[in-house]
Amino acid sequence: MGVSVQAIWLATEVEGGVILSLTSPDGDQGYPGEVQVSVSYTLQGEKLTADYRARSTKTTPINLTNHSYFNLAGQGAADIYDHEVSINAQSYLPVDDTSIPTGEIRAVENTPFDLRSQVPVGARLKEVPGLGFDHNFCLCSPRDDWRERHA
Repeated sequence: MGVSVQAIWLATEVEGGVILSLTSPDGDQGYPGEVQVSVSYTLQGEKLTADYRARSTKTTPINLTNHSYFNLAGQGAADIYDHEVSINAQSYLPVDDTSIPTGEIRAVENTPFDLRSQVPVGARLKEVPGLGFDHNFCLCSPRDDWRERHA
């Protein structure tokens, strides 16, 4: 489903945030089924939550993601290299030259993708081949039961 090219999302204010919603018509960009999709962003204390939901009238592939970027140093700061990041993932998905996952699942241990402890972004970006961090991190394996996980 290719809703990223849609320009108009309906915004509804909720306590502590906003819900953005969109209806993609049956056949939009070649995908079957009308799809109703929404994402809610809420802020509670220091916790920002993004909750994605989608419902289709037909079987159709749906892979919702987010490409937001935050510069926590504030407006006008030149870069994010001093920011620290951690991702509690045991593995990641390597990508090809066009940034598409190859299908391999690779352990993060002893790689620049081992972000299980906080590290400065700038130092790790120098070690990552290609365009930097444009990879999926696996918070669980396919055999794991579903549960909310700290990332």
